[in-house]
Amino acid sequence: MAPEEKQPFIVLAIPVVELVYCAIVIGSMLAFPTLRNHAPWVGGIAVVLPLIVGVSLWICPKE
Repeated sequence: MAPEEKQPFIVLAIPVVELVYCAIVIGSMLAFPTLRNHAPWVGGIAVVLPLIVGVSLWICPKE
């Protein structure tokens, strides 16, 4: 795929992935009482985890 062809896929895929991630976090907090009792920790991890993944993808060397 040429770089011009990848851009629409990335632009459309990122919001879908974010919605799925949000649904997983909220669903797990609703399903498991332990996570519900520790909501600030779970929320903090849910915020920091995508940032860490994004930074690692941004910084990693291109091949």
